[in-house]
Amino acid sequence: MAGDHDTGYRQLFAHPELVRDLLAGFTSFACFRNLDALAFERVNASYVSERDSQRHDDMVWRVRLDDEWLYVYLLLEFQSASDRWMALRMQVYLGLLYQDLVKQHRLSPQGGLPPVLPLVFYNGAAPWSAHAELADLVMPAPDGLEIFQARQRYQLIDQHAFDPAALAGQKNLVAALFLLELSDTPDVLVETVAALSLWLQDPAQASLRRSISGWIDRLQRRQSRRKLIPRLQEEDTMGERYLRKYETWYDAVKDQGLQAGLQKGREEGREEGREEGREEGRIAGMRATLKRQLGQRFGALPADTLAFIDGAGQVDIERWLDRVLTAASPAGVFADPT
Repeated sequence: MAGDHDTGYRQLFAHPELVRDLLAGFTSFACFRNLDALAFERVNASYVSERDSQRHDDMVWRVRLDDEWLYVYLLLEFQSASDRWMALRMQVYLGLLYQDLVKQHRLSPQGGLPPVLPLVFYNGAAPWSAHAELADLVMPAPDGLEIFQARQRYQLIDQHAFDPAALAGQKNLVAALFLLELSDTPDVLVETVAALSLWLQDPAQASLRRSISGWIDRLQRRQSRRKLIPRLQEEDTMGERYLRKYETWYDAVKDQGLQAGLQKGREEGREEGREEGREEGRIAGMRATLKRQLGQRFGALPADTLAFIDGAGQVDIERWLDRVLTAASPAGVFADPT
């Protein structure tokens, strides 16, 4: 059954809208923001190695940035644990990609190879622990030989590292799908599917809608004992009811974030034996989410930063949650708005 779900993910990331939202919402690279889905073009990712073996699971997309192409090598990793040698694997795959581009004469006008973003999407339950850079897997070289050592690096997106409360506040298709997989709160599941139904009403999105609907069905079969996920509505009745409650999609997902934060605050309040009010519980959950996201992205936080977050109000916390997935450093999260 897990393989069936993995196939569903591969079908999802065959759509440019999903790849666009993955790059825009879950990497810190500004070049991928505000791009139209038409800027994305999938290319062949099956390259024959010296042993005549082929890879069919990975995906390669090229992205039009002004007058140049940037390639994205998307490796979908569905193992239960991280792969120690992923950086080495990625170097091999990118070498094959570059060889193929040379054979097809897909070079820049100046004859150069295009830049590539190596991206690993991991959805295993165990935290990813492998080194992201090949140099960390190589023994120290003798003096003078360091410059000749490979330094291939990849960008990791670990699905289970994200907190549902932070995901719920994003206007992003991939975030909505992550939320369905990671959240156990019935109201959040129902409202997320309702929002997706409203989002995917355009007839031009029929193929994407079918892929997402199939993915939800697979997820439901895998987790039927844990939670009940409604299906996407074929008609717009569910979306119309949702639209009466919220004027825009963003209003809907922002409210989902607040509700998920409230749920998180209630759970943590029970664990600590504290009974806080509805408002304080919601803000406490949002603070906990922010700390967790910062720790996952940038490492352990100093005590003064934790105290600074504890003293912040709702408006600041909401602004920082919006930034935490894309900021390059903690300073970028907390920077005053210009």
